[in-house]
Amino acid sequence: MKVYLKSRRVSGQTLFLFMKQSVKHFFILSISVLALTTCWSQVESTATKKNHLHVSERPNKWINDFENILSVSQELTLDSLVRSFERSSSIEIMVITLDSTYTTGDNFDKFVLDIHNRWGVGKKESNNGIVIGVSSGLRKIRISNGYGIEKRMPDEETKKIIEELIIPEFKKSNYFEGIKKGVHALIAKLQ
Repeated sequence: MKVYLKSRRVSGQTLFLFMKQSVKHFFILSISVLALTTCWSQVESTATKKNHLHVSERPNKWINDFENILSVSQELTLDSLVRSFERSSSIEIMVITLDSTYTTGDNFDKFVLDIHNRWGVGKKESNNGIVIGVSSGLRKIRISNGYGIEKRMPDEETKKIIEELIIPEFKKSNYFEGIKKGVHALIAKLQ
């Protein structure tokens, strides 16, 4: 059996089209790899950010606006209010705002409670800390009271403050006013 191989000559135009297609495929492959690398680094960054609050130490501030819904002057106003109350009563009030990169809507309440416990808000011997957790993006708010506060302010009172004072302001995107009214109401009930 004889096998005949045909020799084929490639024209300059055919070679040019082949090379043009190869460059095009290489370019598409490079862009795809770059896009995947960028997406992966964003996923890693989000995962790191979500776990950041779990492992970090308690901040030195009473107002922690991780969602960036407050101006610097608004943060200072709230901080001054809760610092003054803490000095006169020893009750610690911490405000924390969180966007959806920190937690999910389903996990929000547990996340705020975990922060309250992990950061040790309130004096240990009297368990008198309050954490106000807010997420405008998730449309969530929670007021987490230490056991020493629950005796003086039951959950019904906390719920009333949220529904009657905080949420109406949040519906108008007045986050500072809502938080401030909530803090004032807590202080008035606990003085």
